[in-house]
Amino acid sequence: MTGDDSAGFCGNQREAVLAIASGYTPIVQVMGTGGGKSVSFMLPAFCSPDGVTVVVTPLVALRTDLHRRCVKAGITSHVWQSRKNNQAASIIFVTVELAIIKGRRQALDRVVINEYYIVLKGSRSFRPRLNKLGEAIREFAFFHAMRLEASRISMFRTATTRKNIGYSVVIASDRISDEDDGGAEQDEDDAALKTLDTVEAEVCRVAVQWVRELLASGGRGKAVVYATLIEQVERLGSVLGYATFFSDVDSTEGKAARLEAWRRSNGAEGVVIATNALGLGIDIPDVRLVIHADILTGLRRFVQESGRAGHDGQPSILVVVRRSDNNSGS
Repeated sequence: MTGDDSAGFCGNQREAVLAIASGYTPIVQVMGTGGGKSVSFMLPAFCSPDGVTVVVTPLVALRTDLHRRCVKAGITSHVWQSRKNNQAASIIFVTVELAIIKGRRQALDRVVINEYYIVLKGSRSFRPRLNKLGEAIREFAFFHAMRLEASRISMFRTATTRKNIGYSVVIASDRISDEDDGGAEQDEDDAALKTLDTVEAEVCRVAVQWVRELLASGGRGKAVVYATLIEQVERLGSVLGYATFFSDVDSTEGKAARLEAWRRSNGAEGVVIATNALGLGIDIPDVRLVIHADILTGLRRFVQESGRAGHDGQPSILVVVRRSDNNSGS
């Protein structure tokens, strides 16, 4: 499937794949970000191409990335879209909203809930159909004859820590950098920074410094800056001149094109400013820097976004830019 004769299993991949191939259900698999959980549905589909696996994914960017990886591995896959002509494939990627619609489910080999913890975020105001996913899954043919008791669940779990990621916290300040005497250009940059709050200005400094050091060393890599609000993403993108990514930034096809452009980029062109719409399951190996604009309110989001770094096992950095106590109200 990988085209690499030396490839092997890592973590709990082997145990999970064997359990899936043996028909155990339900199965819960827990691994660190970038640990290779997708092998658990890709390899069975690769070995049994006549079957159908439905993979429920919460985000457009994640579906696009998984579909690309399936195509690269020689697995027929399709991103299901309502009101469009859809095709048969070994793996079908669907949204949560499409997954709960009743239909012909008897021909399926398996159902995979990717990034399943996202279901916990469902509410009346945010994707309310997330709360109906469990009920919909129980209606699939292979669940009819069984009771979903805790004793029947097969759990495969490995450590989720990533030793190749270094963590640091930068306290935002009101200073304007005087390290470089850039003349008019430096004055213009400083003026742009003054339009931002202290955290956003410090994020810009960290990102620009990283790009300079990367280019000076002749290295390669990408960076992603995460902000909570779309307004922050747009401000940072405008000042820095970097690409942006959030849920409504473009059409489905446009977001796929943005993701692919970022995947192929490097250095200054390899920096993207994003919300957590780019925070789930995106497997881009050479992300060397992740910056968080201020402290996050949710641990799950922090873990997922920081986990975008260093999927290739190379040293990478996570930087949290936070407000100083003196600037807590700015």
